[in-house]
Amino acid sequence: MTDKKFSYAEVASHNKPDDCWLIIGEGVYDATNYINEHPGGPIVLSTRAGKIVTVAFDQASHSRHAR
Repeated sequence: MTDKKFSYAEVASHNKPDDCWLIIGEGVYDATNYINEHPGGPIVLSTRAGKIVTVAFDQASHSRHAR
């Protein structure tokens, strides 16, 4: 984990399936390499790329590993 800070605009620019960053809580995650492995399918992450997804993440049934 890094302490690097990202602006919302910077994260929002990573908004494509082949460049997918997500904001969950206080963290920024590059989900690009995971998008096709997501159990809910790639559409789940690709439609949320570049966005704050904390509420959706918290409401989903994620494994301990995912959390």
